[in-house]
Amino acid sequence: MKHGKSLDIICAGEGMMELRDACYRNQYDSLYRSSFAGDVLNFSVYLKRLCDDSLVQLLTAIGNDSISQKLHDFLANERIDTTLVARSKNKTIGLYTVENDETGERSFTYWRSDSAARKMFHLIDEDLLADVVMNANYFYFTGITLAIIDQPSREKLFCLADRFIKNGKYVIFDPNYRPHLWHDKEDARKQIKRAYRSCNILLSSFQDEQILWNTSNSSEVLGKLLEYQIEEIVLTNGSGVILANVNGNQFQIDPVKPDAIIDTTAAGDGFNAGYISSRHAGNSPESSIIKASKQAAQIVAYAGAIVRGGYSS
Repeated sequence: MKHGKSLDIICAGEGMMELRDACYRNQYDSLYRSSFAGDVLNFSVYLKRLCDDSLVQLLTAIGNDSISQKLHDFLANERIDTTLVARSKNKTIGLYTVENDETGERSFTYWRSDSAARKMFHLIDEDLLADVVMNANYFYFTGITLAIIDQPSREKLFCLADRFIKNGKYVIFDPNYRPHLWHDKEDARKQIKRAYRSCNILLSSFQDEQILWNTSNSSEVLGKLLEYQIEEIVLTNGSGVILANVNGNQFQIDPVKPDAIIDTTAAGDGFNAGYISSRHAGNSPESSIIKASKQAAQIVAYAGAIVRGGYSS
């Protein structure tokens, strides 16, 4: 990685309201605590916390309503640059509820099918985006981003990614495969293959890749991903060994074990933020994976996607 300038990144994705059961009274009456989250938003917040002098810009769309404004204020409070946050006149942000089982694994219920973020590439000022892209040195997006936008928007996203690559910059992709967001698996496979060809840093998980491609083990997954000639691949596997291949050098690292597992929401997003912040600082892929794993271990010990008040690095 090149480290001659400060980290300037555009992160394309959706911000949503998260509702978490805070007080269970009975089966018909619960109190919920609200916050804001979303895979790309989570990554953006954690990256900014870890890399204080970075410029983290969220490319998304929100509404003109009070809840959307609260999300905008949240981003400003986390020092996320909102220059590329477009406004919709008649849409608002998505919403989801989250429940956790005794192992910390989460299940979600979403209301996001008509969110403003789905139209981000239609609503954003293209001249403004072009100006911002000139200075940015990283572009980050996920499979969730691809899933929620329409095909014309996907073409614009891939065009944006190609501009970064052609100018010697970095495109980071996390497949983050969520089957319910896609029309069908074949469409997901087609778009994610394009993303593989459009990125030079891939941060994925064995679980997502296995569901997508019906592979049997992480070594087989890594072998298939290497066919796309991606410079830097990191493949997590829950509590299992992390596999990586960076510029042809393959290695594996045991993940850091968390002190407790309360909620696994955003663990992968925090891992990605830890890895990119460390790599940009000039650290080796091996030490960056350990740093990333440590961040993920801290996040799963907390209930909610975004750890309130930050966490130690």
